[in-house]
Amino acid sequence: MSNAVQAGASLANLIMPLKGGGLLVPNSCVTEVASAGQLVSALSSDCVVGLMRWRSKNIPLVSFEALRDGVMPDTASFRQVAVMSGLTAHEQLPHYAIILASVPHLLSLREVDIQLDDNTDLAEREAVYAQVLVHGQRLIVPNLDAVEAKILHTIGEAPTEAASEHTTENNDSLS
Repeated sequence: MSNAVQAGASLANLIMPLKGGGLLVPNSCVTEVASAGQLVSALSSDCVVGLMRWRSKNIPLVSFEALRDGVMPDTASFRQVAVMSGLTAHEQLPHYAIILASVPHLLSLREVDIQLDDNTDLAEREAVYAQVLVHGQRLIVPNLDAVEAKILHTIGEAPTEAASEHTTENNDSLS
């Protein structure tokens, strides 16, 4: 059995609405679309809003708009998140969430349905792999490797509950 995609085959994708646009990602990258929970801790970052509770774990909550525009948007009204599977460093970042402007849409696409959009100023953004047109709608294909690297860099510098518990245990054993 061949691993190659057959000509004319379609792939399930999600259009994930953002403020001022949307992301196009393969459905297989998204673990779950969920209601946004409360932040368990906030972070002072240019793209990571904080950590949110999901399935008894704290996962980073990311604003893709901040990665795209370079400015953190008002996140007070977010209701939906897409919980993503970590791809490049799954052990360090098994999951993270991206803030959505509304509920995403499932769309089965073939190669002929997607056109590269060269008229963009987003090409210089590290988190943007490409900007495309799908049925007349301009969407961003995110560079998930760059997004995950940014998250890991941010949370690597931020204190975590596990790190503080580990420090407390070590200090207790020294006493």
